[in-house]
Amino acid sequence: MRLYLDTSALVKRYIKEPGSDRVRKMFIDAYNGDALLYTSLFNIGEAMSAIHKAARKAGRLDVYPVLKGRLLGDLRRLTRLGAMRLVPLTVALILDAGKYVEKHGLYIADALQIASAAKVQSLLVTGDEKLCNTAAQEGVECLFV
Repeated sequence: MRLYLDTSALVKRYIKEPGSDRVRKMFIDAYNGDALLYTSLFNIGEAMSAIHKAARKAGRLDVYPVLKGRLLGDLRRLTRLGAMRLVPLTVALILDAGKYVEKHGLYIADALQIASAAKVQSLLVTGDEKLCNTAAQEGVECLFV
């Protein structure tokens, strides 16, 4: 199973929120060799920002280094295992994403998720229902978690 995790899905691995259990299962499947995960290089920075914001909002900045370490540890281990691949941010990908910005009025970060999932021919996993609906309109299979 090929799964492209957008930032909202990726963050659910480290911050408990609706959909977290499903995302954790995807990581377990990847570690067991039953799934191939993809995410964008862009999403790693965006995920660190979202995790930092959640820790700050909870008044628990002390947990940020731990959660960041878990994120980077998962990425390192899964890429070494060949169970995760990072989609590079290229000019061509930005131009592809631009089509979705123009057609649907999406923010470029959201449009990059659709373009990236399409590029790697994977199911887009997201916690953003609007993004999921837009992806489906563009022929990109999507799972809302």
